[in-house]
Amino acid sequence: MALFYVAVAIPMPGGEQGTLSVFDKATHVFAYGFLTLLGLAGRYAATPLAMSLLLHGTLLEVCQGLFTTYRTASLADWLADGMGLAVALLLAGLGRFLLARLGRKARSSRIAT
Repeated sequence: MALFYVAVAIPMPGGEQGTLSVFDKATHVFAYGFLTLLGLAGRYAATPLAMSLLLHGTLLEVCQGLFTTYRTASLADWLADGMGLAVALLLAGLGRFLLARLGRKARSSRIAT
C-alpha cells in the first residue's frame, strides 16, 4: 500500500497536468477495480468497502491538489476511481450469481441421478 501512495505522488512524465488522458483514466479504473476485488476477496462487505475506497480516492485527489506543485486534483480521476470500483462490484456480483447458478445445477443433477 505504501508503494501505491508513493506512485500517486510522483510527477507524471510528459503531458500537461489536468488534461484528460485515456491512459491515466484507464489506470485509475484498473487500480480501483483491483483494490475493490482485493477487498472483496478479503471478505469485506461491499458497501463499507466502496465507501472507504471512494473516500480514499477523494483524499488522494485533495492531497494532490493541496500538497504538491506538480499534481492537480481532478474530478475526472475521482470519477474514474468510482467507475473502476463499480465495474469490479458488478463483475464480482455476476461471478457470485454464476457460481450460485452452477452450484444449483450441480445439486439438482446429483438429486436426479
